[in-house]
Amino acid sequence: MLYIVDLADGSVIRTIDTLAGSTTVPNGLAAPAPVDIDGDSIVDYIYAGDLLGNMWKFDVSSSNTSTWGVAYAGTPLFQARTATNLIQPITERPQIGLHPTGLPSEKGVMVYFGTGKYIETADNSPTGQNTQTFYGIWDKNPPPLAAITRAHLLKQQIIHQSTVHGYNVRVTTANNIIWHDTTGNPTGSPPTTHLGWYMDLLNTQGGNTNNGGERQVSNPILRNGRIIFPTLVPTAIVNACDFGGSGWLMELDAASGARL
Repeated sequence: MLYIVDLADGSVIRTIDTLAGSTTVPNGLAAPAPVDIDGDSIVDYIYAGDLLGNMWKFDVSSSNTSTWGVAYAGTPLFQARTATNLIQPITERPQIGLHPTGLPSEKGVMVYFGTGKYIETADNSPTGQNTQTFYGIWDKNPPPLAAITRAHLLKQQIIHQSTVHGYNVRVTTANNIIWHDTTGNPTGSPPTTHLGWYMDLLNTQGGNTNNGGERQVSNPILRNGRIIFPTLVPTAIVNACDFGGSGWLMELDAASGARL
């Protein structure tokens, strides 16, 4: 449920229910990100993810608040899923940026977010966790004819980890993105054109498939064409008050997800 409140008096202007989740499959929205598309200092759209891996777009562009609601006919902009179609929860605020080919009013925006959660006791375990991912999704204007999926995105990977002069470092791929700037959705496997990119938080060096429980649970930031975010790798602990864990600071090309 998204609540829009008048700051002056605390009254609720509008509540918008995504209708995703139930008493048996509980759900909740993460922190929202408002966006002004036309530069008039008034919010036009709001983006927020949820525990079921949905990235929602809320349309609040009308002066008539009764028409505000979920964009795309009540369906998510994107559903975060692993390669085997397992849910990837979203628990942090997305970062919204310009698309590299034009203004938001002409081309839409890029929506950046990672997946994973660190809420429940079971989240402390570094083993048995689903692989999590960082995404850069193009919310295209005009939108594609069908929902965007992982199959429409450029794949980037973590391909090497080592220690250099006492520092732990990672190497990622630098695959070239080709924007799908026509109607319809990209085709081919892998696709020849793209509606964004993704990087699984998994070191694939030597055929490794152990993700170590790595996930992304902090707000990413966008600076000078770079998307920057920390990851969390938990440590198995017995006492809930014990400290532990590690992580990586990732800095990628925002347009393509490639290494810098």
